[in-house]
Amino acid sequence: MSRTVHIRNVPESLHRKLKTRAASAGQTLSNYLLEAIKGLAHRPTRDKVVAKIHRRRPVRLKTPAAVLVREGREAPAARHRCIVA
Repeated sequence: MSRTVHIRNVPESLHRKLKTRAASAGQTLSNYLLEAIKGLAHRPTRDKVVAKIHRRRPVRLKTPAAVLVREGREAPAARHRCIVA
C-alpha cells in the first residue's frame, strides 16, 4: 500500500528549480522527487558509514601521507596525462 507525503513550506524558488529539473528529466515533479527520496532511503546512514570505517584495519603507508599529498599537488598534470595512439 502506498502512502502520501506532504512537504510544507517549500520556498517558491526551490519549487521552481525542482519542477524545471523534473521537466528536463521528462518526469512529473512527484515522480522526480519519489526517485530522489528512494535514492536517499537506500544510502547508508552516517552512523553506519562511521561504524564501517572503524571496523577497517589501519593502513600502513611506506611513504608518509603528507609527502604523497605534496607530490600530488606539485605534479597534477603528470597524473592525468592521456596518451592518444
